[in-house]
Amino acid sequence: MANFHTNMLAIAANERDMLAVLRQMAANLACAKEADYDDLLEDARDPGHAFSRLRNGLESWYWLAFTPNGIGSEEWEAAHPDAAYEELSKHPEYGALANAVSSALGSDSGVAISIAVQPSGRPLSETGDASLQRFGETYALSLSYSTAWESNVEDVSALFELLPPGGYGVAFLDGDEGDGYSVINSIAGTLRGSCPLWDCEDVVDIPSDDEDMVGFARSAAENDLAQERDLGRVASTVAVCLWPDYGFSSDIDGELLREELAYERACSDYQQFGMMSFGVSTSFAQPGPAWVVPQEKDFKKIDSAIVSLLARFPFECEVTGQAYEGRNANIDLLAPDSRILLRSDWNSPYFSPVGIGIFDAKGRSLGNLGGYFNPSDDDRTAIACLLPHIEATAEDVSPLATALDGRRKMGQFTVHLEIEPIDLPGVLDEVHTLLARDVSDRTLESIVEEGR
Repeated sequence: MANFHTNMLAIAANERDMLAVLRQMAANLACAKEADYDDLLEDARDPGHAFSRLRNGLESWYWLAFTPNGIGSEEWEAAHPDAAYEELSKHPEYGALANAVSSALGSDSGVAISIAVQPSGRPLSETGDASLQRFGETYALSLSYSTAWESNVEDVSALFELLPPGGYGVAFLDGDEGDGYSVINSIAGTLRGSCPLWDCEDVVDIPSDDEDMVGFARSAAENDLAQERDLGRVASTVAVCLWPDYGFSSDIDGELLREELAYERACSDYQQFGMMSFGVSTSFAQPGPAWVVPQEKDFKKIDSAIVSLLARFPFECEVTGQAYEGRNANIDLLAPDSRILLRSDWNSPYFSPVGIGIFDAKGRSLGNLGGYFNPSDDDRTAIACLLPHIEATAEDVSPLATALDGRRKMGQFTVHLEIEPIDLPGVLDEVHTLLARDVSDRTLESIVEEGR
């Protein structure tokens, strides 16, 4: 079985150049027959609009987004007859990013060892996780995914060769399951476009040790990225703070660390267009529906997601965010099996496309609906659309005060959902009407009155 390589790419640019990045990725997907993608984003008014249309295709077909023809493919070789792979002996600082092979004809033969970069790693994760954020006038695109045996650094480099001249911050991180993600390899800095990744200027030195990188990320998260003019610094902050594999090689609590590395808290001008889910998506061959700005073709997928969720009720959900905003004290007051309130937030800075806050009967915040795996983004969004028909109950309540080992940092509970009897055609019409509204006018709440 192939081992996992986790890849994290972050790109920072101004509005014009970020549109160029998204349009190039869209064009690459459109060139790939497998993706069945045809939206070139030519009429996209800004990066946020472009990303909302591209995200499903980007996450579902991430390995095709970097170059029209993958490095090492027959099409690529035909288009680059004189191309030779970079020799790692000339670029040792990038050597750890690729799965190098060497050939030696014996120490006494007088023949030098030749080390060459292998073709890009093949896709391994079913989907990638993508987000777009704005810090003042700077946009940052992030994409996380897994490849087999090695990273796909060459394809990533090819993307920057395709981009028009401009200003791009980039950070590319690569970790190997084989060594427990104890060493994180990186390239970070700024690029002018129309050049490979290896031509980074103003290089940002990201520590390769897992625990040292945590310290780097904590320091970076304290900076106001809206005031940062070094695009490489913006990209490296996003990449290290969103790196999903912290804790595999140490005692670091990954969930608590991600809360600590929420760099948006230090940002004076911030907007979120879609956050990393760190979850497991069940969609591979077909992208999920576009919930934020659905097109006519999306509603069949939306209806399917709603019907799929309804068939799985009653539904159990994870909770996150209990350690913040005084929620531990509120959970101490939470009675087991008590009715709780769920409220949707389509402008959530933490969940895309929608977050769901959890509150007790007196309106005290308890956390957010979601966690590592359950519910998925599509399931959470379907739940947000059905809230007026859902009753939510707190189960398995375990306040922080009951923790005996002193290691747990937050109160815990799960959310049990029940659906009231519904008229399916009527509910689907309600969902369509809801999604036709602006996101600021989509707030819904679950049933709180007993006996309804």
